[in-house]
Amino acid sequence: MLNILKKIPDNLYEKAIKFDEFRKNCKNYLNNHKMNFDKFTIVDHDSIIGFVSESIVSDYIKNTYSNVEVFSWDDQFDMERISNIINNNSSVVEDIELVRDYFYDQWDLKLVFNGEILLIDVKSAMTSKNPTKWWNFLYPKVQVDKKGKNGAILGYCVCDNIKDIRTLNNFILIGYISMKNVSNCRIQYKGTLTRFGTVSQIDNYITEVNTGYSDLKRIFK
Repeated sequence: MLNILKKIPDNLYEKAIKFDEFRKNCKNYLNNHKMNFDKFTIVDHDSIIGFVSESIVSDYIKNTYSNVEVFSWDDQFDMERISNIINNNSSVVEDIELVRDYFYDQWDLKLVFNGEILLIDVKSAMTSKNPTKWWNFLYPKVQVDKKGKNGAILGYCVCDNIKDIRTLNNFILIGYISMKNVSNCRIQYKGTLTRFGTVSQIDNYITEVNTGYSDLKRIFK
């Protein structure tokens, strides 16, 4: 467990707001063209928190590990073209498919090092307390079952107000876990009670902070 940030960098929240608005525009565009949706119509996707967390993790890796190249999902797309497609409400099949391929991202970051490539998710949660090694993180089974990623990096956004990412005062990096290890974890089934007495809304793998995640130094050695 490592505290890698105590305050959101200048302009990061504003960038997250713009990203969130862009994602909503993508979703509306696809909806207008009768495309099928998956988790985005089932779960309230908080792209603001996701954007902030991904940016923090990405910057940390770039600044800490000189042998690692970091690429985001957006890097492989012509974002200006996608913006133009949406703004012009293009009905060209190729354009619709491009927006669809971008919107349904398969991973968050691509990490290239020592001849290896890791395709990972950045998972995060907001909390008012500093996490302990006895915590667990519920990883949606539907996301793990999708092929195409190697693993995930988990971090906790410790905020004074858990409804406002701008009140972040610590970002605690937990570590890396492979998709293989996640899929070997116990499952919290939909409709069952969690350890906090809440009802699980979906099937989740129960990953343990204490034993499930590896220090990034072991990954990038």
